[in-house]
Amino acid sequence: MPWAPTHVRETCKFVFVAEWWSGLELVLYMNKDDLEKFKKDHKYVIMNHRYEIDWICGWILCERTGVLGNCKAYVKKSLQYVPTFGWAWRFAEFIFMERNWEKDKEIITSLINELVNYPDSITLLLCAEGTRVTAQKLEASQKFAQKAGLPVLNYHLTPRTKGFIASLPHMRGKITDIYDMQLQFKSDDPIKPTLTNLLQGKQVTAHLSISRIPLNEVPEDEKGAEEWLHKLYEKKDRMAKSFEETGDFFAISGVPKLERNSDNRSIRGNIKHIRGTNNRNSWNSGNSHNRKSDFDNGDMNNEDTRFNNNNNNNNDQQDCIMQCFFNELDAVDQKGFPEKNLVVSLMVQNIQDPELKDFFVESITECFRYLESNKREKCEFSQNLLICLGEKEQQKCEDWEN
Repeated sequence: MPWAPTHVRETCKFVFVAEWWSGLELVLYMNKDDLEKFKKDHKYVIMNHRYEIDWICGWILCERTGVLGNCKAYVKKSLQYVPTFGWAWRFAEFIFMERNWEKDKEIITSLINELVNYPDSITLLLCAEGTRVTAQKLEASQKFAQKAGLPVLNYHLTPRTKGFIASLPHMRGKITDIYDMQLQFKSDDPIKPTLTNLLQGKQVTAHLSISRIPLNEVPEDEKGAEEWLHKLYEKKDRMAKSFEETGDFFAISGVPKLERNSDNRSIRGNIKHIRGTNNRNSWNSGNSHNRKSDFDNGDMNNEDTRFNNNNNNNNDQQDCIMQCFFNELDAVDQKGFPEKNLVVSLMVQNIQDPELKDFFVESITECFRYLESNKREKCEFSQNLLICLGEKEQQKCEDWEN
């Protein structure tokens, strides 16, 4: 199986946080025929990388279309050290890039040959910019593009083409389509698309445009494939400009308008119904004081239905999300506290790299040693454990902010 069940659950926790906890809305622009094909076949997705949570939005799309279990992506090697989701990606056969081309070429060849032969459909995601857009990186990218005679982009970094070109020969005949995915959030929205806001239960709205491109439209020669990718990012840049200025991907971009999916329930698997009928008692995550507040009274079919958000309880609520995570992974003791040996076993059981395994063991052991002296409440302890591990991963990752 491409994913062990435990690691599927880890991914689902993030989808849960975004959809059920914070109520993230995803507005999808995609032709219905392409949407049906997306659900069934192997697919290669090229996505912009502008936000902290764009990867979660990709996971939500995959969950709603029934392909979450076999989602893979190219990610930089340092991200395997990031608490929880970096570990989950490591377990889940993501393609970790070392930014050493000779090594990366071998990694790409080996893993893609394996992935495209899965009996079930796989989704392989590439963020060709290689890192998240910031003002400083955008300025450096524009200077590089001018010097190299490449298109100068205003909303994206110049795409890195080597990984894409190296992947193509191994995909031909196995993957029939590339999906161009463009994600945007409205810049004037007072709630910014950050992981912290999702954990605090704050709602954001993502706008996602997806168009299908037959793989055979990409030239087979390297120079032609490189030019094709640069042209794709010029198109993405026009779409981003159009959305920023008009709130519409298609108004001034010159890109043909795609259908707006008006039936979210059919894609979301009736998630709104689940939010309206389930309660938090099934979590076994402690007393009700630390759980998310009940729904407001009123019509649950109203699109504006939201959870009650008591700001005074936000920290307690966030803490218990983390305790729930450890609880669902069977890594807690009888009192509900994360248990060191269970956490260590969970995190290192499938790691082959000795250096990475030693790092996890040492980090977890040190964090438990530090926190044991102030072990009072399981939700608070769980949150502090994640914070401690995050600080250690941040020290390990030289390009954490990338």
